This record gives sequence, structure tokens and C-alpha cells, in this order.
Amino acid sequence: MKLDGLGIFVKDMATMVRFYRDVLGFEIKEDENTSNVYLKKDGVLFLLYGRSDFEKMTNHSFQYTENINGHFEIALSVENFRAVDTTFEEVVSKGAIPILEPMTEPWGQRTCYIADPEGNLVEIGSFNKEDDIIKQSEILLSNLNKLHTSALGVERIKKNLGIDVEDVVTWCKNKISDSACIITKKGKNWYANVDGYVITINSYNYSLITAHKEKY
Repeated sequence: MKLDGLGIFVKDMATMVRFYRDVLGFEIKEDENTSNVYLKKDGVLFLLYGRSDFEKMTNHSFQYTENINGHFEIALSVENFRAVDTTFEEVVSKGAIPILEPMTEPWGQRTCYIADPEGNLVEIGSFNKEDDIIKQSEILLSNLNKLHTSALGVERIKKNLGIDVEDVVTWCKNKISDSACIITKKGKNWYANVDGYVITINSYNYSLITAHKEKY
């Protein structure tokens, strides 16, 4: 078996939809009066399911904790240490319940905790320090001449971005070298975010893997 996703059984669907959509930025398309939310976020299935609807489906009654509970957490990652701090301030200002203010743990992670309106814990953290991000940016920028891709990669990038340019590699180089571009590294890939685009580059051979429009 593989882990496919997670779900929360909610008491007030409208309030929870507004929180995960408007405060945390989840791309929830369902109406606030829906009976359930089905969302793929970053490859993980995320569900909100009305408690009464679930009980009817299973023909069982369940007990639910009130206020802040410590049964599980939803873990979210952000770009770097500074983003942990700014994101915490932002979501709290929008109504998230502060649980733990940002702090750097002995294992090297900067993390914080908030709770949703029904008391479920959400962690926001990062292992990337500012100087690590700068270093990774410098490595990629100093090796832009090595960028390349296959004919299939060219067609994939053109299709995903809806662009009609003769030289896709040069177009990507110009976007990556833009002063507004934010470069991060996750695993074996670099991700260059600029002008609403995300360009993915293999950090070992500098191959342009793909690119897509950023989702809002």
C-alpha cells in the first residue's frame, strides 16, 4: 500500500473551506456549502468531509474532540527560514490560531504551528537558510551556458507555457537570469519561479526538464 492522502472530518464546512482556501491558499473549487472537498495538492490527496455525511455513509456515530487537539498535524513547507516567519505572521493575521511562534529546532529546521478553526494542527517549516538559497542561485546562474533540453522538452515547454518562440533554451535562460526570479532547490532539481512561470532544471546535468504556469 502507498499513502495517497489525508482527510479531515469537519463540523462547519463553510468555515473550514474559507480557512484552507483563503488563509492557507489551497485551491478549493467547491462551494462553501458542499458536503465534501476533494483536492490534489502537490501530488497529495486532501479531503474535507462533513461529519454528519460521513456518519450517514458509515451508519456509525463518532466522537470528536473540541478546541485544540493533538491527534495529528498537517505539515506544510515554505521556501526558507524567512518565509516561515512571514508566512506565520500572514496566516495569523488572516485568522489562523497561533500555537507556536517560529523557532529553529536543534535538527536544523525552522518551524511554527498554527491551528485551523476546528483545532487541527498545521505545521509550517523549512530546512533552507537564506545563505543556502543564495548559494544555490549563484550556482545555477553561473552555469546558465550549460542549459539544454531535448526536442521533446522544447515541445513540452512550449505547450505548457503557451509560448511561441524559436529558441526555448534562450528564453528560459533570460527568465532565470531575471532579477525577479526566485531560485530554489529541492532534491535533484532547481525550480526557477518568475513572471508566473516555474522552470524545472536538473541540478546534475543542467537539463531543462519542464516548465509550467504557476497556479494561484
